[in-house]
Amino acid sequence: MPKEVYVGGTWPEPGRVVPRVVSAMVCHRPFPARIARFSTPYWLLSYTYTGYGLLRTRTDAGLSGWVPRARGSVALFAPGTDFWEDARGERGVLHSVWMHFTDADSAGLGDLLAPDTGTLYYLDPSAVVGDLIAEAAQAVRISVDHGFWRAQSVLLRLIDMLLSRALEAPRPGPPALGRVSSLVRQVDGYLAEHVAERVSLTEIARSIGVSSSTLSHRYRAETGATPITQHRRLRVNHARALLLRRQSLKEVAGVTGFTDAFHLSRTFKQVTGVSPREFQRRAFAAS
Repeated sequence: MPKEVYVGGTWPEPGRVVPRVVSAMVCHRPFPARIARFSTPYWLLSYTYTGYGLLRTRTDAGLSGWVPRARGSVALFAPGTDFWEDARGERGVLHSVWMHFTDADSAGLGDLLAPDTGTLYYLDPSAVVGDLIAEAAQAVRISVDHGFWRAQSVLLRLIDMLLSRALEAPRPGPPALGRVSSLVRQVDGYLAEHVAERVSLTEIARSIGVSSSTLSHRYRAETGATPITQHRRLRVNHARALLLRRQSLKEVAGVTGFTDAFHLSRTFKQVTGVSPREFQRRAFAAS
């Protein structure tokens, strides 16, 4: 059973700052085998690098239906929102990040929320939002004071991104239930569980009881990527989180299943467009 790993923390209020970051966290842990209920006293922005089962919310209009919390999805919740997450059908390791903050109504984020769900929900496959929240979570390791201002700057960038996105495109709602098939869920669970190992298409197909050709065709048709490509992305996303903890390339390569630091660097750049060292340099530029 994989261990639970959390990176991040909270900050006290340094005078009257509006809006203000309260906390940021990176999470790696086994999927909870239950329906979990949450109610946030602050604004909550979350991102999941892996799929996370189903999500429902309660608003003044009543209880919403269950919708998939797809991998690469962003969800924004207003203070006081009740929501439930059902990850009982998921397997492997959950990789998610979240940030709490105050007074987002003053920035206009309240206008972005869908009235039926009380949330803003959209897909961010490039993980821009997730990586920014992870950067804020890492800031707590610098110092309480300086770390706060670095995290606060990340919050302002995120707010600008959310508002800019609303101007650029119509606001989509959550994907319809059933849009993510059982096959995709099983494959994603297998890939997450074996994120630090080499896997083959044959092994994945055998684990879910289909042929390799069926697996390759159906998964690519539904996701736009092959299972092996998705596995590589998951390994690189895992490496990102470790690099934000200032671990060496050699250490990260060993934990994420790459042959060596060179193999990690080459794959990391292919997936993200920058080298691991450049990724770390940008992340810690303010430290």
